[in-house]
Amino acid sequence: MAEQTSPKVQSGVQTQVQLVQDTILSELKQSPLKDTTSAKITPYVPTYNMSNYFQGLGFFFLFLALLWLGVRLLKRYGRFSFLPRSADLPKDALRLEAQLPIGPRKGLMVVRFLHKRLLLGVTDQQISVLTWERVDDAETADFAELLEQADHNNAKKGT
Repeated sequence: MAEQTSPKVQSGVQTQVQLVQDTILSELKQSPLKDTTSAKITPYVPTYNMSNYFQGLGFFFLFLALLWLGVRLLKRYGRFSFLPRSADLPKDALRLEAQLPIGPRKGLMVVRFLHKRLLLGVTDQQISVLTWERVDDAETADFAELLEQADHNNAKKGT
């Protein structure tokens, strides 16, 4: 069943609506903008074009270039300038001489660096120097020279 409202309630609501409308009209008449129809309202149009995209991309590459330059200058003149550069070391400065795998991702390595032979323990988390010894260049003769010496020694024994 549809609910019916009494005529008293309807007339009370109508008077309240009329009161609100009158209040709004009186406020509009008192506002400094008298003619609201002549005010031009422009809608917001976003200003996106491809030049903004390329400008952002250009700033990104400029930032990367400056970051690269900063790292290069820091390596050359900064705190880390004491580290040897690969161009400063001789060609045969670092050489892997032997490797023995012990387990998965674990092993022992014999590495020669300049005039030292290092025994390294290598795991997933770290590399440890187990022992090292000084190596003279006379001890590390070329394999071909060793063969020649062995042939020469055999020739002496044979005659």
